[in-house]
Formats: sequence, C-alpha cells, structure tokens
Amino acid sequence: MDLNKIYNWLGGRSSAFALGFFVVGVVLAFIDKLTANYIAFAGALQTLVSARSVADDYHTRNSNGNGHTTGEEKK
Repeated sequence: MDLNKIYNWLGGRSSAFALGFFVVGVVLAFIDKLTANYIAFAGALQTLVSARSVADDYHTRNSNGNGHTTGEEKK
C-alpha cells in the first residue's frame, strides 16, 4: 500500500492527518473519553505535519531559482 496515493487522494499529508485526528476526536467525544491530553497531542502533531508541509512547499517553490512552481525557466 502506497501512502503517497492516499495522501494525494485526500489533498496532502496535512489534510490526511487532520481528517484522522477529527474522526478519532469525534469518536472519543461520543463515548465521553475525549481528554485535554488527546487534544494537545493531536494539535502538536498537526502543527509539526503542517510545518513540514510548508517547508516542503517552500523548498519546491525555490528549487528552480525564480519562485515559480509552473516549471518556467529562469531568464
């Protein structure tokens, strides 16, 4: 199973993790087991995943030297 296919289908890593945390949070809320510890843990992980995604996007945008992501060449 290729996780990149799942991430791409869901719109990226951040969206996949956010959806997963949301589903688990809703289930925990319905069974009265949602705690501040889970909320802090999920928030911290989502922040790290988002930061990594932003860093990857920044690197991709600047990798061709002109800030364009469309593949235009530097003149």
